[in-house]
Amino acid sequence: LGNLLKRTLVLSRKFFDEIPKPGRLSEKEKELIASIPEIEELDDLMQDYRIHKCVERIWEFVDSCNKYINETEPWKIKEKERLATVIYTLIEGLRIIAILVSPFIPESAERIAKQIGQKLGKLEDAKFTETTSGKLAEPEILFNKITEEVEEDPFSMLNLKVAKIEDVQNHPFAENLYILKIDMGEKKQLVAGLKHFLKPSDLKGKNIVVVSNLKPAKLRGELSQGMLLAAEKDNKVRLLEAPNSRSGDQVFIEGITPKTKQISIEKFKEIKLTTKNRKVLYKDKPLKTEKEDIFVDISDGAEIR
Repeated sequence: LGNLLKRTLVLSRKFFDEIPKPGRLSEKEKELIASIPEIEELDDLMQDYRIHKCVERIWEFVDSCNKYINETEPWKIKEKERLATVIYTLIEGLRIIAILVSPFIPESAERIAKQIGQKLGKLEDAKFTETTSGKLAEPEILFNKITEEVEEDPFSMLNLKVAKIEDVQNHPFAENLYILKIDMGEKKQLVAGLKHFLKPSDLKGKNIVVVSNLKPAKLRGELSQGMLLAAEKDNKVRLLEAPNSRSGDQVFIEGITPKTKQISIEKFKEIKLTTKNRKVLYKDKPLKTEKEDIFVDISDGAEIR
């Protein structure tokens, strides 16, 4: 409706100073006029409390007007009388629409009527005539776009994936670090500070959870392409596991869409995860894959890092 009003006014003011007088009506105009809703029909729908059907019927006419302007292409018409007829028909259509929508959107209906130089008529005036006249106003936006800023949950910054640990090696230059070879749907390498808490046999073959979009970094000379997640409490460290999921499976919180943009370790630290009943929770929702909730063998209230 807003688009129809703006297009009609822009075209009208380009070629005419006021509402032009129509010439002979073609089949196109007669077809459009025939699509104008009957007041009796709309009244019956309202009396039957089928308000949505009443609005739908009015909007069928709005659609017909938009179809009419697209098919007649007034911007291409050279003949002055034919152009006047098309422009007049569109303005008359808008006058009728303003009346029909006034019970539903009264302020907008008034604005439509004002822009086409008319007073808002009564329901019995919602019929096509060839005698409408008046000055056209400067086009104004009828409906402003709704711009609502949606605050994204910080957890959406994380892109977590299931990864299988294929090999565990000691870091050559750091006594508390392991170098892990993992399959995350693609082969990657992680450097993890787990040596004081877990043996290689505790790690190898496990399906773990990895922050896949952590910015790569060199730790004591070895490249780490992500970070595994583990829970820590009372000097115990345990891996977050997804034993029944596949390498590369997405790990998520229901209702939060993960991003792929790289993040820093500082950004990761802003997100607080904890444990309860051997599950990993974020705002009381479990961390999961499509197949299972993420499992961790540790007591409640552990810190995830």
